[in-house]
Amino acid sequence: MSVVAAGNGIRRRVATATAAAVGSTPLLTVSLYLVLAGVAVLPIAMLLLGSLRQDGGQLGLEHYAMLAQSESFRRAFANTVISSGLGAALSLVAGSWLAFLVTRTDIPAKGFVAVVAVVPFFVSAFVHALAWSALADPTIGILNLVLAVLGTDVRVDIGTIGGVAFVQGLYHIPFVYLFVSAALHAVDPSLEEAARTSGAGIWRTVRRVTIPLVSPAILSAGVLVFALMAGNFAIPSLLGTPANLEFVTSFLYQQLQLSPPRQSEAAAAGTLLMVVALLLYLAQRVYVGRRNYVSVTGKGFRPRIIELGRWRAVCIASIAVYVLAVIVVPLAALGLRSTRAYFFVGELSDLWNPDLMSLRNFAFVLEYDQVIRALVNTGLLAVGSAAAGAGLYFLLAYAAERMDGRGSAPFRFLVALPSAVPGMVLGLSYLWIALYLPLYGTIWILLLSYIARFMPQGAGSISASLRALHPELEESARVSGAGVVRRLWRIVLPLARQGIFSAVVLCFVLAITELHTSVLLYTSKTVVLSVVMYEFWQSGQWGAASALSLIQSLLVVLLLFAARLGLGAGPWAQSTPQRA
Repeated sequence: MSVVAAGNGIRRRVATATAAAVGSTPLLTVSLYLVLAGVAVLPIAMLLLGSLRQDGGQLGLEHYAMLAQSESFRRAFANTVISSGLGAALSLVAGSWLAFLVTRTDIPAKGFVAVVAVVPFFVSAFVHALAWSALADPTIGILNLVLAVLGTDVRVDIGTIGGVAFVQGLYHIPFVYLFVSAALHAVDPSLEEAARTSGAGIWRTVRRVTIPLVSPAILSAGVLVFALMAGNFAIPSLLGTPANLEFVTSFLYQQLQLSPPRQSEAAAAGTLLMVVALLLYLAQRVYVGRRNYVSVTGKGFRPRIIELGRWRAVCIASIAVYVLAVIVVPLAALGLRSTRAYFFVGELSDLWNPDLMSLRNFAFVLEYDQVIRALVNTGLLAVGSAAAGAGLYFLLAYAAERMDGRGSAPFRFLVALPSAVPGMVLGLSYLWIALYLPLYGTIWILLLSYIARFMPQGAGSISASLRALHPELEESARVSGAGVVRRLWRIVLPLARQGIFSAVVLCFVLAITELHTSVLLYTSKTVVLSVVMYEFWQSGQWGAASALSLIQSLLVVLLLFAARLGLGAGPWAQSTPQRA
């Protein structure tokens, strides 16, 4: 025991020395703080200022009072809370169940299940919403057309609070899965073994031991997905707008579409949504921080695999339902929509009748000038975001992991701050910046908003690799006379390249699928793919929107496949997406 204690003491001293070395480069530290202030703090400050600005230049709470008196906003706020709460419950149950099956049971094809569990993470929320709208629209949805052909009066309506919650819940299952599976991998199985030895059955052990141990991860995931759902624009807009259902994000968007735009009212609505998300984020941090859930020992361990036995068929069926609901059926709906100019089902055979199919929608979108411009802009933004992931995010992650003392906590908070700000609110805050700086209408304001939005994911992905590097390596180089730059170049970068490549690929993918900030910042010259897809949907061009959605999804799949083959890296390399 004394040897172990001595070893731990040496490691702590080395880590302290390395942290002191980071702190001894004030220019780097101050520069990173200034970057964080400009990227994360300034936009929020501008949003708050905009929400307080009244006619005549005075500051006051007039716009908040108007929102409090607005029945439309109160209804939108209630719909947002209800749908986000229901959707979060669905995500928690399904995501935790998938994580349990993969990490604790003898379910077959675990590799396949682990991959399909995170597929929605790499698909645009717009694509997911468009697919379910094509499936269950009350008038022209594929399911309802098929039900009409079968002669039944049953209809499926996705344009309800429950429908929005259902689609939100399905889309955000990967976030819960990643958090809970990482926690289950870290739990010491000896605690579960002790319960089993004492006579507790499998499910009692899970209920009384396993779930309490991973409850911080479940709580974190719940807070995260609730905030993400509350700030989601694509799903409530596509599913709720046709049914005259209002949500906070769609209300915010509508305020900016009025003539003249009500920018201050939109800023006030966005501020309220941001405050709710921040309060949830801080409450979760305080709750988890006050409780001790450490259960990982210094010894190597492998969790005991639970034999499903007679429950195997039920568990496999639950995975099959998930795959059908999240991947197969939505993609099939988009495929059917994209190959038809107008969708009509006279009889069931029309669904697969090749005479009714064509590639005219694909030809149209590939020849449309706005799509070509959007492809170029999306590519430029994806490359720029990925370059930031290889540079800025690495420096932020390194400083966050190696910094010690009073400055580390606020630094980490600033890095994670954009994750607590809904994407559309972040886009609105950058819109206020663009109005005061010569950036409106340029691609640079989009790039800055992307860098801010992806910062928690990019820095978090790299941090996961840096935590595996013992500070002794850098301390040895420092003692030998190597400076900070040389240590980073010769030691840290080569050993952390997996995490850096993962961050690059992750940011590239997120830039291709981003809609929430883009929809408020684009112009006809800076339009991106997701915005063109949204415009197609708004104008009733479902076939073109579906075709472009499939093209976007294919680009993401090809990118991930190339990254896996060429680099052996990708966003899947990390245990969690680090969004909160």
